[in-house]
Amino acid sequence: DDLMRRRVAPMAWSPLGGGKLVKEPNDILSAKAAKYKATPSQLLLAWLLRHPARIFPIIGTSKPDRLSDAAAARDIQLDRQDWFDLWKAATGQHVA
Repeated sequence: DDLMRRRVAPMAWSPLGGGKLVKEPNDILSAKAAKYKATPSQLLLAWLLRHPARIFPIIGTSKPDRLSDAAAARDIQLDRQDWFDLWKAATGQHVA
């Protein structure tokens, strides 16, 4: 919140946690990824890019296939309801 007030875009180093976030099955993540015809990793990066804090993800890979996969996340037009559905799935909390 403080960074948003100051209009500072935070950086997220290794935002997918080295793949930990996508290794365990998650019904909501899988369903949303299928809806957007994206990989779970792409969808999570798309979610991060749509965060109101304007988070700047630092991918931390030099593998061309992972870089291409990550870059494709920019093209996903994640709608607001799906964004909040993923937020709720991750935190277990509704946003009021």
